Amino acid sequence: MDIGSLVISMSADMAQLKRDMDDAKSSVGSAMADIEKAIGFAKTAFVAFTGISGIDAFKGMIEGSLAGVASLHELSIKTGATVESMSALIAVGKLTGTTGDDIAGMMNKLAKNMSVANEESKGTGQAIAALGLNFNEFKAMSPDEKIIALAGAMNEFADGSDKSAVAMTLMGKSGANALPYLKELAEAQSLQAKVTEEQATQAHQFEQDMARLKVSGEAWKKELALGMLPALQEAATATLALV
Repeated sequence: MDIGSLVISMSADMAQLKRDMDDAKSSVGSAMADIEKAIGFAKTAFVAFTGISGIDAFKGMIEGSLAGVASLHELSIKTGATVESMSALIAVGKLTGTTGDDIAGMMNKLAKNMSVANEESKGTGQAIAALGLNFNEFKAMSPDEKIIALAGAMNEFADGSDKSAVAMTLMGKSGANALPYLKELAEAQSLQAKVTEEQATQAHQFEQDMARLKVSGEAWKKELALGMLPALQEAATATLALV
């Protein structure tokens, strides 16, 4: 093959290579465009379905939900009520802005007053009698059963200062503030647990594990920084010497 033919052949080969590369680039560009469209569609669908527009917001939602579930584990320990019953009582509390801590406070104050009283006691004993409840039967109830029974009895009691006085006798100064919640509880058609004991325990364990990881991570960073400190100090000293 002469030089002229070789040059023509090489030029043809280069032209074909360029066309192949352009075709490949076009294909890749088209594929990337399709991928971007798919991602955009998925993001739009996710936002439409969840109402959450960012990963950070999603992370915050998950952490917030788990924190609420984990708190039921602690509230159960504090009150002696089951996780299931606490979750059901808290669900009713959302209607009056009553939190799990508020409900736990009611339970514990009521339990404290009942523990030092008997049927003949002034104050607590008289308040229970005024509500038409049997003292011994009421005392034998579980914490959540007491609150539910109290709510039902309170709902039959005429509104007014006497009702507030009974509530404060049984649950302390904040007893009167509990009346709107007790009314909602008494009128609730049914109580349904939103969280199980197993779910609350798992969420609580997850929070503890995350806390341990954070502590471990902070300790690792501190150890690394302290290990680098001598070298950093030497570098700083050398730099100052040049100034």
